[in-house]
Amino acid sequence: WVTGEPWGFTNWHTSPRQPDNGLGGEDYGHKNALENSWNDWRSNDRNANGYLLELDNFTIKQLETIELDISLQNIAQARATNGAEQNRLQIASALNATNKQNRKAALSAIQDTDIARASADLAKSRIFIEAGTALLAMQNVSSQSVLRLLD
Repeated sequence: WVTGEPWGFTNWHTSPRQPDNGLGGEDYGHKNALENSWNDWRSNDRNANGYLLELDNFTIKQLETIELDISLQNIAQARATNGAEQNRLQIASALNATNKQNRKAALSAIQDTDIARASADLAKSRIFIEAGTALLAMQNVSSQSVLRLLD
């Protein structure tokens, strides 16, 4: 404590043994919510979920200002995170819309190709039928001419 009195707190986290100043600049007490124990922590870490600290000669007004500053920082961080997530979702939505449009265009191209092929096959079949009919008609005319000559 800054005032120098002894402090006999014992509910420190045990693995690794705390407080250890392991990351450097760990001047705060941080409550480990999952294990209900405490360790030392840095003041600028956003993953902290509670702090224990001693302030010397502070008034309630100053403490409210500190809490307000922390709250404003938390709000600003939450808004930044929310904005980033919203931007990510908008980009993903636009990408999905583009992919959907590209798939529709590809499907349309495949269907158009199938229709063109079917039309070409139909025209080819008609030409063969008409050519066959014409040859058959010519064969009948030739046979009748020969028969007339023989009469």
